Amino acid sequence: MKTLLLPLLLGLACAQLNTVDELCFQLSGEWKTIYMTSTNPEKLSETGPFRAFVRKFEFDVEHDTMTVNFFLKVNGECVEYSVKGPKVQENRYTTNCKYDCVTLNSTLVRSNGQFLFYALWFSGRGNDVNAEDFETFKGLNREKNIPEESMVKIISFDTCPTSE
Repeated sequence: MKTLLLPLLLGLACAQLNTVDELCFQLSGEWKTIYMTSTNPEKLSETGPFRAFVRKFEFDVEHDTMTVNFFLKVNGECVEYSVKGPKVQENRYTTNCKYDCVTLNSTLVRSNGQFLFYALWFSGRGNDVNAEDFETFKGLNREKNIPEESMVKIISFDTCPTSE
């Protein structure tokens, strides 16, 4: 099963492929959010702003942009969103969102220049992950001092439409 640790969206994968174009082609397409964690678990609560159900990543190598399609639940209803952002440095993209977001090895969320919290998304092409990828995800959480208890298997709550 193919899985994708969003924080490592391009960094790790680039080391295994010959070109960024090839990588972007392989990463573009349908994805589902499987797990999420945050140093601020409230942001991942049922009404939290980061409980996002990812559906698709599209990389436009020619224009150095990435588009992410996802759903958020608003008043219990699935509302579809799409954000597009530029390549900010080699193998790194960022998108505009409700907050001042910067993509690092995880999503560092800042407001008025102040650190608020980290959030990690773990997405895959299926509905679950293999043990090795899950251990990698847990390791990334430890690096960011995100307690394992804050992990949410978000796909369990995903009732939003898919193309399947």
